[in-house]
Amino acid sequence: MKMLFLLITSFCVSLSLSAQNRNISLQASGLTCSMCSNSINKALKTLPFVESIQANIKTSTFDISIKPGTAADYDLMKKKVEDAGFFVAKFLVTVSFADMGVMTNNTVSFQDKRLRFVNMPGAKIITGEQQVRIVSKGFLSPKEAKKLKIPASATAPKEYYAII
Repeated sequence: MKMLFLLITSFCVSLSLSAQNRNISLQASGLTCSMCSNSINKALKTLPFVESIQANIKTSTFDISIKPGTAADYDLMKKKVEDAGFFVAKFLVTVSFADMGVMTNNTVSFQDKRLRFVNMPGAKIITGEQQVRIVSKGFLSPKEAKKLKIPASATAPKEYYAII
């Protein structure tokens, strides 16, 4: 009963998250050489909220640190990758949670974004830093979106489908 009360309280009280995501891991698809990786790296470095980028050519991933006090624009990051001629295959954000209850269709707001959790096996309470995968259209391959049964588009601006 106490767990149920805590879970219900978490859903009602903690729908707004004041934390910031400081790290993003982005995997691009379509890269064939180090010049491809370099073009994405250069494009992402132009974003005002990016503090630093560590590129891994072997895995086509970019570990991005966000400047303190700034909000990352996920759509702009995706656009920069696409403008460089590639696609986002995986987009992971590290977010701090404080005893927050999450379940399918539960939304969490932080900074200027909303995360709508999908495909949760049940309700659970999460705390501490967690890696959250953004699975909205354009943040994973169409094949994977179909496999995960992700809806075609989010219901509000700056709302992203997410899984833990």
